[in-house]
Amino acid sequence: LFCHSNGIPADVATTPFTACHVDGDIAIGNNVLIGAGVIVLPGAVIGDNVVVAAGSVVKGELAPGWLYAGQPARKVRALC
Repeated sequence: LFCHSNGIPADVATTPFTACHVDGDIAIGNNVLIGAGVIVLPGAVIGDNVVVAAGSVVKGELAPGWLYAGQPARKVRALC
């Protein structure tokens, strides 16, 4: 889980590398399974009853009740 990361903003033509950083809290709901090697980026929100497949990269918000996989993680199928 990364709450701080270096990133290069797309809207800035030139920025010193030392000034490029992203901070953000991570929220993880109840009954969540995060597979091996998953990277969770700053600002991610993982809803309740979510499975994140191994090796995925989580950014943004993951809706409750879904299996996610990929880089970035995308909905694969709804969970029962």
